[in-house]
Amino acid sequence: MACNCCKVAYIVPRDSITLSDVGADMKTTGQLIAFFGPDGSGKSTTATIVDEMCRERGIVTYRYHWRPRMLPSLKNGGILKHDVTRPDELPTRSWFLSLLTYIYFFLDFACAYVIKFRPMLKDGVFIIYERYYYDILFHPKRYKLHPIMVLGNVLTSFTPKPNLIVLMRGDPSVILSRKLELPFEEIVRQQKEMEKRLTKFGKVLNVDVTSMDPNGCAEKVFHELGIS
Repeated sequence: MACNCCKVAYIVPRDSITLSDVGADMKTTGQLIAFFGPDGSGKSTTATIVDEMCRERGIVTYRYHWRPRMLPSLKNGGILKHDVTRPDELPTRSWFLSLLTYIYFFLDFACAYVIKFRPMLKDGVFIIYERYYYDILFHPKRYKLHPIMVLGNVLTSFTPKPNLIVLMRGDPSVILSRKLELPFEEIVRQQKEMEKRLTKFGKVLNVDVTSMDPNGCAEKVFHELGIS
């Protein structure tokens, strides 16, 4: 299923459950779990299963996709509006607008962490994130940006780190067959970049999506979190 990453930033609140409702063997510390991988790697499906497994165990969850949208989307201005069904065919903004957008996106994430994420994590909420600010490094074309890597590296170094980064990777041919949004070469490139750079941002769990189905991938994530 194709996602419009700048138009869609969704939050799915769950029933109010206090930590006293959670079993004594459960962790009470909130977790920010960020899923990465090229289109077709199964991020959305696996994240949905993890979300359902959390709720079955009485864990409060929130779901986010790309921007948290603490700042306005500026739809009327058009600088943040685009369709990503063919992300590599999107026109690129000017260098100046690209620079401003890198900073704008960073401020959106920073504000969200201070105002929303940190209080939720203290309350034991699990925040399940598809993509995250780091995605801007791996596929700037998706966001119609020139690859200003120096700026991107600086801003990502100040971005609050997830508790767990889940890298969904596998055979590029299989991933391509699932979703024909990216060329084969782009899938290969993105996977190499993610494998190389994500370890700088925190704990990374590598999940082979060609040897496991989505349920198996979700179980692996749960095991890594220490949840049975």
